[in-house]
Amino acid sequence: MTGIINRLTLRLAATAIAAALAAGTTAAPASAETYAVIVKTVNDVFSAPVKEGCEKAAKDLGVECYYIGPSEVNEAQQLQVINDVLTKGVDGIAVSATNPKSVARLLEKAKAAGIPIVTFDGDLLQEDAGLRSTFIGTDNYNFGVELAKKVAEYKPKGGTVCIQTGTAGSLNLDLRVQGIRDTLANVSKDKP
Repeated sequence: MTGIINRLTLRLAATAIAAALAAGTTAAPASAETYAVIVKTVNDVFSAPVKEGCEKAAKDLGVECYYIGPSEVNEAQQLQVINDVLTKGVDGIAVSATNPKSVARLLEKAKAAGIPIVTFDGDLLQEDAGLRSTFIGTDNYNFGVELAKKVAEYKPKGGTVCIQTGTAGSLNLDLRVQGIRDTLANVSKDKP
């Protein structure tokens, strides 16, 4: 049941991304509008609902939605994809940033060109948040805190915990891990 809810949530988020991008434009007629949804990797199981949402929103809104990204998580390839999208020209961009600082440098060009930007899952750094219209995703640090609280419930006497994550250096994942570590460190200090 949780898997179904998660897939539905991701589809709704993808639809919201496309709708948010479409709401930010007025210049081109609907049939000419194109939007790019750029993921960290197109081969991630979590990206599949984003692709479905992109396709559904394109159909529902009468626009084109390019679902693109590297085949594997690769910062340089994601930057190339963003650069290609900017060169090609689109009416809006949604991106899950692999490296927020590098992505922000490219998104400055999009912002200067008046292209609406939405980030999802992997946000920009706080100092670059003004480049985007909105972020769709979780409070990743808090996500880690809540995971750690569950771990503490299941292991009330403490013990060893393995934290398994995706690509190191992905801000969203690093924040989750930090939330887990900080919370578990405090839980162990509270124990007699």
